[in-house]
Amino acid sequence: RDDVADLCAAALTLRAPSGMASPFADSSRGSVLALFNAGILAGSFDEAGNRLYKGGDTLRRSEICSILIHVPDYVKRTFVILNNTLIPIDYSLRPSPYDESCFYTKNGRVYYDDGVTKARYGIDVSYYQGDVDWKAVAADGIEFVMIRSGYRGSSSGALIEDSKFRDYITGASKAGLDVGVYFFSQAVTEDEAREEARYTAQLIGDTELELPVFFDWERVSDSESRTYDLGGAELTDCAVAFCEETEALGFDAGVYVYSETGYYGYTLLRLSDYTIWNSSIGNYPYFYYAHSMWQYSFKGAVDGIDHDCDMDMMFIKSK
Repeated sequence: RDDVADLCAAALTLRAPSGMASPFADSSRGSVLALFNAGILAGSFDEAGNRLYKGGDTLRRSEICSILIHVPDYVKRTFVILNNTLIPIDYSLRPSPYDESCFYTKNGRVYYDDGVTKARYGIDVSYYQGDVDWKAVAADGIEFVMIRSGYRGSSSGALIEDSKFRDYITGASKAGLDVGVYFFSQAVTEDEAREEARYTAQLIGDTELELPVFFDWERVSDSESRTYDLGGAELTDCAVAFCEETEALGFDAGVYVYSETGYYGYTLLRLSDYTIWNSSIGNYPYFYYAHSMWQYSFKGAVDGIDHDCDMDMMFIKSK
C-alpha cells in the first residue's frame, strides 16, 4: 500500500499541505496524507474507531479499483489536460458554460443547441481570402464576420494595413452581416499596443461596428522575431493596454486567445472585462474558461469565397 501511495502521489505531483495532521492512527507518510487530502483514498476503521492505512499490507483488487475510480475524478476536477500535460485549473476564473453534448456537425459545420443559448455563425477573413461575394456569403448562413484591419511586422515592427480591409468592411456591411475587426499584434510594449489600437480605429473610421475590436497576438516561431521571448505578464500588459485604448476610442474591445496562450501566457483574470474569442480547433470548444466567441476551423468552405476560411461561432445567453 505504501508503494502504491508513493507511485500515485508522484504521478499526480501531489504533496500534503504543510503541517497537515495525519487522519490515520498508523501512518504519517507524506504520499498517504497527500492522497487522503485529494480525496483519492480514505483508509479503514478498526473497532475502536481509529482510521488506519495499513501501509505494509498488500492491496486487494477492490482497493486498486477504488483508486482507479478516484484518480480520474480528481484529475477532472483539478486539471485541464492539453497535449497530455496536466494544467492546474484556476478556480478564480469562470469556467466555460457550454455543454459538449449539445454540439453537432452537419455538412462540415459545427452547430450548438442547448435550448437556452443562442448560437450565431460566422467567419474571420484577411487578404488571404481574395475577392469575396458578400451577398453569397450571407446567403450561405453566415451571420457575422471578423475582418483583419492590419498587422505589425514580426521583424520590422511596422504597422501595415490589410490590403482587403476597406473592401471587406464595406462589402460585408452592405450585405447585412454584423462586422467586427481584429488586429494582428506583435506588440512588445504597452505603448506599441496602444499605437495599434489607435491605428485600427483610424482604419475603421466612421464605420459602425456591431462586434468588438480584438487584440490578436500570436507567437511567431522564428527565433529572430521581435516577440519571440515576450513573457506572459508583458503580453497581458499589452492586451490590456490595447483594450483600454480601444474602449477609450469608442469601440468594444476583446482578446483573441489560443488555448495554449490562455493556459501558459495570458493572466486571464486581468482580461475578464473584455470579450474573449477562443481558438480551439475541433468539434467543440475544449478551452476550459469562459469565452463568448469560438474559432473552430481553419478550413471552412463558404459560398462566395474561393479559398478556405476560418469558421467561428458566437454564443449569446438568452434572457
